[in-house]
Amino acid sequence: MVSIVITTHGKLATTFLDVAESVLGKQEAVVAVDVMPQEGKEEILQHLTQAVSRVEQQDGVLILAGIFGESDCQISLSLFRGNGIRVVTGLNLPMLLKVLTHRSDLDLNALAASACESGKAGIIDCGLDSTRV
Repeated sequence: MVSIVITTHGKLATTFLDVAESVLGKQEAVVAVDVMPQEGKEEILQHLTQAVSRVEQQDGVLILAGIFGESDCQISLSLFRGNGIRVVTGLNLPMLLKVLTHRSDLDLNALAASACESGKAGIIDCGLDSTRV
């Protein structure tokens, strides 16, 4: 099973995990890292390092980050990319639910690809795409 680290600014990472667990039940080997505005790079680095070390890494770790370019994403990319760790940005709820549902079925690379696909598929302009309503 691929382990998951969710990281965003504010308390959104914890909220995403809470919502996902309300739908799917309690999740093992998943950690949320909330990054507060007053935290510097050293604190963010410490939180992310602790999170990665807390999850089991037998089948790899997928870090789901909020926005590309934010400090938590940059730190994740600079420190953890490679060595059984992948980073995917643009976190949304459809992406997270898909990842949590299939992390036992897919390897790390396939799970990262699935995260990207489901994240994009979850974005729908309902005013233009009335066939999906």
